[in-house]
Amino acid sequence: MEQLARIPDEVLHSKWREIAPLIDVLATRIGESEPFPVVTGSAFTGDDRGAAPYSVTYVANACLFSAIDHLHALKALVWDARLLHTSAPATLARSAIENAVTGLWVISPASRNERISRSLRWYAQDARDQHRATANFSAVDLAGKLERLGAIAEVRGISASSAISNFTITSVFKELKAAGREAAEFEWRLASGFAHGRSWASMGVLEREELPLGDDDNVVLRLTNSDQMALYFVLKALHSIEQLLQRREFLAGLRTQDASVG
Repeated sequence: MEQLARIPDEVLHSKWREIAPLIDVLATRIGESEPFPVVTGSAFTGDDRGAAPYSVTYVANACLFSAIDHLHALKALVWDARLLHTSAPATLARSAIENAVTGLWVISPASRNERISRSLRWYAQDARDQHRATANFSAVDLAGKLERLGAIAEVRGISASSAISNFTITSVFKELKAAGREAAEFEWRLASGFAHGRSWASMGVLEREELPLGDDDNVVLRLTNSDQMALYFVLKALHSIEQLLQRREFLAGLRTQDASVG
């Protein structure tokens, strides 16, 4: 991968001063008793009624809150504490992006039944994850949970098998792209490389310095992160969150137009 052109520090710091307060505001909001309300009679009201007792709004909020939490941790680490680790910024950005695009995938369809179906798939995935994680010390009635989710789907005329089917983050990116929605798939994949210690990611974008070993043939590479690369991940994560929040506010009746598209 080609090295990015160097951006002056004053430009980077100016952008940080612009976005850091926005991230703080988002982090403060998710700690409030009613951070993102839903207007009675809005699309979300009907979604939640159709999926009851499971809530479409809850899925959107869970994804949004987790995305904001990870982004705020990234901002606190890199900007507030001025600690620049090699892999941690990308790993935090990866979690923020993955949660945001998953939430957007769930609530992006124009069809209420499709939003409900994707929400039920999210709950089914949650139940399977819990079952796998706790199987050695706690019994989870996975079959019962999936049966209840399937029954809710069938009342809506949705295939039960479809409503409890698995999904992956890669399928989420694929479906968002097919729907014409922008999603930070490359940035997620690059950040995943850092999260899993892959050399293609670190060797591709980190700054490299050759350190001699005392002979003519061998050197050690010192890899260091940069403020520019950290900010790049922050901006991509923030944009993903912005798309989810805009779509959520439209469905919640807080916006008259969907600003997440176009």
